[in-house]
Formats: sequence, structure tokens, C-alpha cells
Amino acid sequence: YGRYDIKTNSIEDLKRGKNFAILEYNGAGAEPNHIYDCGMSLLQAYKTILHHWKVLFEISRYNAQHAHPYWTYRRGRKYLRAARLHFKKLERFD
Repeated sequence: YGRYDIKTNSIEDLKRGKNFAILEYNGAGAEPNHIYDCGMSLLQAYKTILHHWKVLFEISRYNAQHAHPYWTYRRGRKYLRAARLHFKKLERFD
């Protein structure tokens, strides 16, 4: 689950596959970026983030019901630690 941040001249161009650029790909841990750019109220932004989390929960539940078990606490903690170290290394190149 994730999203692409895309820059395009128009929706029509995007539909035709012309005049667009993929700026970045964001994974499940990224907050919905549009909450910062469209004049949303704080309450609307919170509702958007909660909706995002609800979708992640539903995907996780579906996966767990279809032979992809939830990660254990230990596995999640190990993953987060490795990701943190990886990002620290990336910061050195930035």
C-alpha cells in the first residue's frame, strides 16, 4: 500500500500518459501529503489520516485472513530498527 506523488499539467494528460513526472513513491508509513496543500482544517486533516490508517488496518486484516500472518512484535521492532539505521546512512549522502 502506498502512493505516487505525480506532477502533471492536467488530468487529461495523465490519463493519456503524457506530460507527467513521478516525484516520489511513498509507502504505507507516509501520511497523505495532500493534507498540507489544499487548505484543509486540522479536523479534516485528522479525518484523512484516520481514514488512511483504517485502510491500512483493513489491508492487514485481509492479508492475515489469506495466509499472510501479522508480524510479531519482535519482527516489527527489528524492522523499525533496521529502517532507522538505513535512513541514518542515507542522510550522510544527502
